[in-house]
Order: sequence, then C-alpha cells, then structure tokens
Amino acid sequence: MKTYFITCALVIAALTVKANTPKPDTMNVNKIESDNYVKTTNDVLHCSKITFGPTKAKLILDNGSKITLMNNELLAYKKDGKIFEKVPLYYKDKNTNRVVFMEFLKYTNGMKLYRYRTYEESFNPPVELKSMQPVEKYYVFKNGNYHLQIDKANYKTVFAFFGINATLE
Repeated sequence: MKTYFITCALVIAALTVKANTPKPDTMNVNKIESDNYVKTTNDVLHCSKITFGPTKAKLILDNGSKITLMNNELLAYKKDGKIFEKVPLYYKDKNTNRVVFMEFLKYTNGMKLYRYRTYEESFNPPVELKSMQPVEKYYVFKNGNYHLQIDKANYKTVFAFFGINATLE
C-alpha cells in the first residue's frame, strides 16, 4: 500500500513539473537568417537581398556587408524561395551557345525540369518588345546534359513523369 501511494505521488509530481526547455524560435542554434544565396565556382554566399543588373549582381549579406559580383561569375542562386541555375539554352534541339538562368522546378531519376521565362519566341531580338507577351519554355536536362524541350506533343508525359499536374499554353 505504501508503494502505491509513493508511486501515485511521484506520477502526480512528474505531471505537474514543467521542464524549462526553450522554445524552438529562441534556441541558440547556428541558423541562417535568410534562405537566399548565390553560388559561385568558389563559394556559396548567403544573403538577405539580391538585385541583378545587366552585368552585375549586388548582394547584401546576412551580416550587412555589401558585395558586387559579375553575373558571369554566378552558377546558381536562390531568391524568394526559387532556385535558378545557369544552363545552356537550346532552341529546337540545337544549342544556341548561350547560357541563361532557368528556374529549377523538380528533380527525378537524374533528370531536372527547368522553366525559362523570356520575351524572345525565336531567340532573335524582337522588333517591338511592347507587343510581345512573356513566353514560358520548359526543358529537361539529364545528368547535366540537355535531354529535351517540352512542347505540346510531349508535355503530358513529361509533366506526369515529374509528378506535375500542369498544362502547356
């Protein structure tokens, strides 16, 4: 009987005592302030703000310092939750000898799906940019190499392969 009372007292005491554990948002851990970053051949720089010009990218690092990098030094970046990687641009299965930043959408079985937004339908400079509508093009790269451009004939199969329920306009 004595053991029963002692056990009950210990259970009640254990239930009423609160552990003094910090809340997850106040824990002292090495966390990155923002999830924006820029990747170069030598480094990955985490930054709170990224702005791009025609030839340069301006970064404000998480510690407040400012850095300017040439756009041709950049390999990838993440801004506002979207990842962009520099990949070769193809048009009708031919390399245009240009590299551009495409938005990385999904990875499956060694294949990456990218979206490229442009105003250039044929990759020739448009005569009147005001009348052009933005064009979204989708590409698949396999193990880092161009695999195919998504068009109206193959988009259902390719998007299903990547688990995406979308249409191509």
